[in-house]
Amino acid sequence: AINAMEPKPVFAVVCGDLVHAFPNKDPEKNKMQVEAFKDVFSQVDSSIKLVCLCGNHDVGEAPSKTELDLWKERFGDDYFSFWVGKDKYVVLNSQMYKNNRNCPEEAKEQDIWLTKELSDLNEDCRHAIAFSHIPPFIQNPDEASGYFPLERDVRLDLLERLLGAGVSHWFCGHYHRNSVGTFDKDGKTLEVVVTGAVGGNIQTDPEGDPLGLTGMKTIAAHKQYSGLRVVRVTPEGLFHDFQSFEQLGLGS
Repeated sequence: AINAMEPKPVFAVVCGDLVHAFPNKDPEKNKMQVEAFKDVFSQVDSSIKLVCLCGNHDVGEAPSKTELDLWKERFGDDYFSFWVGKDKYVVLNSQMYKNNRNCPEEAKEQDIWLTKELSDLNEDCRHAIAFSHIPPFIQNPDEASGYFPLERDVRLDLLERLLGAGVSHWFCGHYHRNSVGTFDKDGKTLEVVVTGAVGGNIQTDPEGDPLGLTGMKTIAAHKQYSGLRVVRVTPEGLFHDFQSFEQLGLGS
C-alpha cells in the first residue's frame, strides 16, 4: 500500500507494538517476531524512511533498562526528534510515562530531553508534531485514567507543555481503533489523533469501559477496518484521514 502511493510519502510511522510477544515474558517468540517484522518492512521502498516507535509489547508494560537496551540494539533510540524541511517531529517513549517503576532514571532523562526539545522550537519551525504509542487521551483530555490513555495528571502535564511550545498534532496508536480529540487552552489547540492498526482492530463492547480492557468485544484483522492514516503536511497545516485496505483496494 505504501509503495503504491503517488507521490510516495517522505516517511512512514509505525506507532508502536511492532510485535505481540513481550520481550521479558516470551523472549524467543519475541525475537522471531522482530525478525519477521524486519523481513516484511524491508520490502518498503527504500526512498520511504521508516520511523519505528516502541510500544508496551515491544519493551514491556513496565520496562527496565534491559528491555530498553534490547530495543535500542534492534531499532535504535527509543525517543528522538527529527526535521523534515521546516517541520519538527518529536518521538516519545510513552511507556516510560505510563509505568516507569523499573526505569526511573531513564524516564527522568527522557523528560529532561523533552523539555529541551520543546524549548528549542522557534519561529523557524513551521509545524511541530509529536508521536507516541500510548495516547494522552482517547476522546477527552479530562476523561478518567485507564489502560489505554495515560494517567490523567501525566497527560495534562504533557499536553500543556506540548501545546505551550507550539505542537499542533500528537499522533498515537495503542487503542486499535480510530479516535480524534483536542486539547484547547488560551486560544490554542493541540489535536490528538489515535489511529487503528494495520493488523487487528478492536470492536468496542458498549457494556464495557472504552478506556479499559473490558471495552474490548472482539479483535480482528479485516480489510474493512485495518488500514493506515495518510497525513498531508502543507504550509496551511496538517490534513489527515484513515484509509482502510478496502478503501485502498487491498486485502481480502
